[in-house]
Amino acid sequence: MRSLWAEVPLIPTVLYRLLTSNRGSSSVCLAEALAGIHTNQLWAERRVGLRCSIDLCGKHPISAVEVGTWYALGSTPLLVKNLPDGSSLTCIDNYSPTEGTEGSSTRMKLFASRAQSHAQSQVTKFKSIRPSVKVSVVAKEAKHALAEFADSSLDFIYLDGSHFFSDLSSEIQISLQKLRKGGVLCGDDLEVTPTPDLLRECEPQREVDVIFLRSGQCVHPGVLCAVGQHLKGVVVDNGHWRYLK
Repeated sequence: MRSLWAEVPLIPTVLYRLLTSNRGSSSVCLAEALAGIHTNQLWAERRVGLRCSIDLCGKHPISAVEVGTWYALGSTPLLVKNLPDGSSLTCIDNYSPTEGTEGSSTRMKLFASRAQSHAQSQVTKFKSIRPSVKVSVVAKEAKHALAEFADSSLDFIYLDGSHFFSDLSSEIQISLQKLRKGGVLCGDDLEVTPTPDLLRECEPQREVDVIFLRSGQCVHPGVLCAVGQHLKGVVVDNGHWRYLK
């Protein structure tokens, strides 16, 4: 649980939001309290899914990209550990909270700066722990960083940045251009497999971070809509999703 405390002031933020919420439902209050908190937490039940996605690339060296690196404490170490020898991993995060939101406060900007600094220090550790994998950090908005890669040049892309439809939709479309045929596109925070009914239900709230469906299921509507709209035959594995081009 060390990374849970290291990445953001998660517990104080959640408690403050719960105490100041005017909602009557405790479940709705909790969802809103957690919304927008960037942790890059790779929950234990999703590690297996990510490892399976990496394994689909085979044992030869690959070019891999991670979007949403933040402190490089969640999925990043798992990627570094499991990528084949000779591989490269480009870690992308803009390290800049969205303007006009709670995340744009001075406090959150400070955490973003600390996150970037910690990610760079992690890269130094990775060089000694796994010198056969080349790791670099790019501090840039994902769609712009991805656009700099040549078409069909990447073998593996992991998307775990923004939960909002407009952002993830752009990232998926650009990723499909940059992936080679047979490459793996995967990501986090897709709690259920998209269906036409779920897409219709989530569509009006696709620029909201977290909602509860009529069924009571908590989902990220932007992720569900973006993946459901652009990718057919996606596999969902305990919140982790993958697609083979």
